[in-house]
Amino acid sequence: LTLAHLTLTTTTTTTANAATTTTTARHANTPQPPPPCASDACNSKASAKRLRQAVGAHLRNLNALRSAGTLEPRDACNDALTEIDKMRAADLPTSSDAYNAAISICGTCDCDAAATLFDELVAKDSATEGSYATMVRVHLQHGRVDRASRTLQSMLDAGMQPRLRNSAPLLA
Repeated sequence: LTLAHLTLTTTTTTTANAATTTTTARHANTPQPPPPCASDACNSKASAKRLRQAVGAHLRNLNALRSAGTLEPRDACNDALTEIDKMRAADLPTSSDAYNAAISICGTCDCDAAATLFDELVAKDSATEGSYATMVRVHLQHGRVDRASRTLQSMLDAGMQPRLRNSAPLLA
């Protein structure tokens, strides 16, 4: 091997008592690690991944609240509202799944809190068929058949088609 085929790297380390120089030889054909990505595409991919992870963490917390069943309904609703507030404070994108979980949790004890969350989701144009179905179920749990019917109608007005299983309780 000749010197032309080697890349030399010299590092000098200085301590209190002495200076040490290290020279490392590496074959020129050895692959280099890729440089750190500084492009907008890499930054946006990394940013999107961080957002997905953050939203996912809040969604897991909400789903744990929903499935735990150990809290009083009022406490679970307050915790769900706090989780949604944390998402807002972190300026995270609106997640219909997170809101649907919070609507479902709050709907067991506080129909008005659930309706407020639902209205916020609709105002952000993020409501899905599942969001409407969740709100219909909440209204029906509280005996508010007229409001459940209006929610179903607003879903139809928004151009969404309900699944039969979600609208069946209103048809009975």
